[in-house]
Amino acid sequence: MENSKVKPKTLKRLGVTLAHLDNTLFPSSTNLVSSISRPNPNQLLYNDINDPLLECENQNDSILYRVYQGSGCLKVILNFKEKNTIILNEDIGNILKKFRNDPNVSFLLLVSNFSKDHHHRDDQRRGRLSGMIRWTGFTKPIVVVINDQITRDNIEMLLPGFAPALVVVTEKASCQMHVPQSIVNDYTSWKVCKTLCKYGSIGLYLAMTGVDGSPSLTARDMVGIGLATHFVTSSALDQMYIHLTQTLYSTIVHEPIEDIVSFYRSNDHTKYCIKSTKSSSLSASFETPIEWLISQPALYQCFGEHITKMEDIMSHLKQVATATPQQTLTSQWAMKTYQRMIHICPLNLQNIFHMFKEERLKSKK
Repeated sequence: MENSKVKPKTLKRLGVTLAHLDNTLFPSSTNLVSSISRPNPNQLLYNDINDPLLECENQNDSILYRVYQGSGCLKVILNFKEKNTIILNEDIGNILKKFRNDPNVSFLLLVSNFSKDHHHRDDQRRGRLSGMIRWTGFTKPIVVVINDQITRDNIEMLLPGFAPALVVVTEKASCQMHVPQSIVNDYTSWKVCKTLCKYGSIGLYLAMTGVDGSPSLTARDMVGIGLATHFVTSSALDQMYIHLTQTLYSTIVHEPIEDIVSFYRSNDHTKYCIKSTKSSSLSASFETPIEWLISQPALYQCFGEHITKMEDIMSHLKQVATATPQQTLTSQWAMKTYQRMIHICPLNLQNIFHMFKEERLKSKK
């Protein structure tokens, strides 16, 4: 591939790092996180500018990708300049295919770091990167880092079914659950339902209440539900990247990837996440900790697998709202959810419910 001229402009980006490391990285014995020491940032700098540029492609002035050769890394950087751009599946896919059987490549770092200016709810033509990874047959361990808002178009990157994966979110992360009014034959809406179906009752609840432009899930929500496995502050990301590259390429110390990521995990995500009743579809009109909601029997009663008809959800919500004292969180949650759903197109809710039923049947088979 020939190099083309690239405008020297720093952009928010989605970075893909293929790290070259020994296949003995994942030993059977686990290392204690407490034994991990922080790397010295002066010994290794995570700097794209100092890495030699191997390949570069600029097509239609709307998308740019660069391939860098770092110290033991192959870094593929994607930059979107326009709102309606398509990931170059064939070109980037060929790079992944090239390294999928390389014995020195056994780790993929996928970083979502788009600018909010590039997020458009109705743009369905991007966010295909996870599908591309599956298409290329790249099944090696993956660490996904979400440092911005992801839309319904790329929510599948939170579904690590195609490879062993850790999903890291920062305080800047959010997940847009919007499903459009007309979802008949809408592949993206089906993909959202397919992803959320993996999470049981809370997944169906999110699919139902995420209709009609509901707010995004916060990082706290994503960790609580299980969409993400780790919370790391954005200020610690660079140090984590350095630690990964410095340790994984060491011929002396081999630490499991999960131990390294866990070392930078912050359990106090409530301190860093923005507290706003408008920031989560789980807290539409009042603050409801997601840990509380998941533990409530009422959630399973209204959205559990035993529900066979859409009408049953509405009747159970109404029953919970009236059967418990009006001032309890449970009754408030049930009433707010009921009021929200009665203003949604019934056909839309029926379609979502049938999608869930089909996916649940497939998963049981």
